[in-house]
Amino acid sequence: KELRDCLLQKLRDAVMKSSETRDNIVAANAATNLLEEIECFSTIQIKQGRKKIDKTGESTRCKEQLSSPDASENSQLQIDFCRSPLPKLLLEECIDLFERNMGLMYENSTWGLNLKEKEDEINHKDARFLIVTGPPCDETLKEFAQIDEQVASDKAAMTKDFNQQGETYCRRCLVAFAHFRFELDDEEFPTDEVLYLYEIQIDKDAQRCGVGHCLVSMMEAIAIKYEMKKVMLTVFKSNNLALNFYLNKMDYIIDDCSPSNYEDGENEDYEILSKLCCS
Repeated sequence: KELRDCLLQKLRDAVMKSSETRDNIVAANAATNLLEEIECFSTIQIKQGRKKIDKTGESTRCKEQLSSPDASENSQLQIDFCRSPLPKLLLEECIDLFERNMGLMYENSTWGLNLKEKEDEINHKDARFLIVTGPPCDETLKEFAQIDEQVASDKAAMTKDFNQQGETYCRRCLVAFAHFRFELDDEEFPTDEVLYLYEIQIDKDAQRCGVGHCLVSMMEAIAIKYEMKKVMLTVFKSNNLALNFYLNKMDYIIDDCSPSNYEDGENEDYEILSKLCCS
């Protein structure tokens, strides 16, 4: 009888926990502006002279094209929150940036590269985004001039204006984006609510300039605000730069559910990483 009562109590506790977990996810998904109370993250300052390492291993510097012509020593990038669905033009730019950064890595993985699947993933109803943009560069202005001469001729209109639902998008250069969702940590046996980072993509000219660190820090702050227990993400084992960034710079760990923790899981070409937000 005591054993039965103990098991019944554990079952009641699990049901209660599941209900509370789902309530937190519902509340987070209902938010219209996840950056509302963390406005200090609304911009990123990139120092023009900051060194970075290019693919050849040589030291270079963050591209000056991220600055407007009259910018001072620092280049300021703007960050906005968006909900799915993204405006068509922005969606296309995100897909293009993903393919430039990750196309070859996906092609060489067991997953393969499927841009239609990636588009469907980004269009998921629960998808949330942080969009990083800079002032329009000459190529962007020319591109939009071909699309809409009247708008392109008015430089005052060359600004970006997201509303809280991400319904409007105008004429700034996409520098980076982060795609994340509020989810349960397991479909079959959920125990915790998590912020799952589906991806961060950063234009090559803005990499190693602090953009990724800022975006991850923002999502961790959002996760804490909405009482998520963890931030989780998936990374290819072959992506050494990403693994080093998350494990050594951002203090993530290989999660208990990662394939490498299970028999035959070492044959998988990815790891699942996580970082606790709330005890």
